[in-house]
Amino acid sequence: MIKKKLSWKNIFLFAGVYLAFAIGSGFATGQEILQYFASYGSCGILGACVLFIALSYVAGTFITLGQREQFTHVNDVYLYYCGPRLGRIYDFFSVFLLYASFSVMVSGAGATLEQNYGISAPLGATVIGICVILTVLCGLRRIVILLGCIGPFKIIFVIVVALFGIVQGPFSLQDANQIITNLHILQPASSWLASTILYVGLCLVWLAAFLTTVGKDANSQLEAGLAGVLGALGFSLAVLLLTIALLMNIEQLSSTMIPTLTLAGNIHHLMSTVFSVLIIVGIYTATVPLLWTTAARFSREGTPKFRILTLVLGLLGVMVGLLFPFNALINTV
Repeated sequence: MIKKKLSWKNIFLFAGVYLAFAIGSGFATGQEILQYFASYGSCGILGACVLFIALSYVAGTFITLGQREQFTHVNDVYLYYCGPRLGRIYDFFSVFLLYASFSVMVSGAGATLEQNYGISAPLGATVIGICVILTVLCGLRRIVILLGCIGPFKIIFVIVVALFGIVQGPFSLQDANQIITNLHILQPASSWLASTILYVGLCLVWLAAFLTTVGKDANSQLEAGLAGVLGALGFSLAVLLLTIALLMNIEQLSSTMIPTLTLAGNIHHLMSTVFSVLIIVGIYTATVPLLWTTAARFSREGTPKFRILTLVLGLLGVMVGLLFPFNALINTV
């Protein structure tokens, strides 16, 4: 057996894929972090720390499993862990959740374009949806290369905006804890710990099928594991800093649909424009794997059935994303 050399290029590529997939409309807009972490005050910071530990294990496990087992179908990971019966339940549940998340992403794109450019939300969401459909039709390998190159740039920009938000924030964390009791911010659970667990669960379902498929191309389990941990580290650091930034500007940001866009605008109006482009790119790169995983569950990539499913599911997802407000969709899904 020939032992392949550890490739740092692959490690950073796969970590970049993780980051690009994880930073979707909910994260990039700040709405997701506002609800899941910042809405609980300083306890949300503790939640972000717990998140790193959990995601390092989850991402590292899935991507190394994909490298070791070389699954034939995207849903095989559920059968591997849960057996043929319970695995099927998780399989269909995950497909439903991923597809619902696709609609959330599309809705977030429309909300971002409307807030920063005055473009109607339906038009913006439709354009993004069409771009995603066309990309999925190009195939997984091109998707991996695209996501791997874009992911690190997205996370760096989010961290920069968060750091400026922390420095410029008018409130201390203690002030934020007092102010937040009088605000009506949507929360996914009654406590910060339950919210963090829900967030990890959402990430787990998101990552399972896609990362095990990506992991098939890793040279070794070490290479795959390093990529998973590196991706989780970058993502969790951004969650932590963004949570603090939101808390230190909580009065201004609690009622905005796109909090990070407001944070970027506080730095300079040009930063708001640049960040809005980043959010759109973030939505695009996270939405592509969601649609690909859903279509690949029911058909083999490259076949006529796969292309038809991609088109039909993509258009239906766009329609759902246009029917409901962005923040309500995030909270419900």
